[in-house]
Amino acid sequence: MAGSVSTEELEKLNRLKAHAQAVVARVDPLVGDPEEVVDEQGRKPRDRRPHNVIGYSAQRQCEVLRIREEVAKFEAERDISKDRAERAALRSEARRVQHRLRRLEEVPQLTADDMCADCERPLFQHGWVPSSDEDFCLVWPEHRAHILRVWEILKSALERNHLGEPQPAPAPKPQPLAAVPSGLSLAELISKLQEVQQQFPNAVVRRGRAGRFELGPASG
Repeated sequence: MAGSVSTEELEKLNRLKAHAQAVVARVDPLVGDPEEVVDEQGRKPRDRRPHNVIGYSAQRQCEVLRIREEVAKFEAERDISKDRAERAALRSEARRVQHRLRRLEEVPQLTADDMCADCERPLFQHGWVPSSDEDFCLVWPEHRAHILRVWEILKSALERNHLGEPQPAPAPKPQPLAAVPSGLSLAELISKLQEVQQQFPNAVVRRGRAGRFELGPASG
């Protein structure tokens, strides 16, 4: 274990370990061998894991392809943008999705034994403290009960604060009729404005996000 782990962190880990051992000791006599516990369809864990690894692999492949297309889109928009702030925002978005892509690409070749028997996620992506690579298995009874308790607390607080009255949905943010990017030459700007004027002759020009000119209704 790394020497940088503090005494407080070690104590916390020991408490978590003791809690887990207590849970196992309590339920072990009741459930026996977990590999012999069947689901609603009568399937044992060893029967479910091969299906789960196929499902996860298919989902991962689709997600990798989707994110690669998203990265290419961000990079293409960045290359044609002439606005510095917009290019910086696009670079930031590209880095964010590239990080997710690397995580998916680094997943090793999985076998059925690597999978959770209750959901289409590998065991190494399950944990009690969720991170970018970990999440709870919602099928686990103790965690599901905890989520239900938290939901009841939130629901009760909402009812006390608002007397149970449903809150109106926020009004949707108005969208511009069209947008003209900044950084164009004067001739390009005039040409673009003439083009959108033919589509929206009564629109008015406003300053938009990332230095763009946005066209909205005259009454807005």
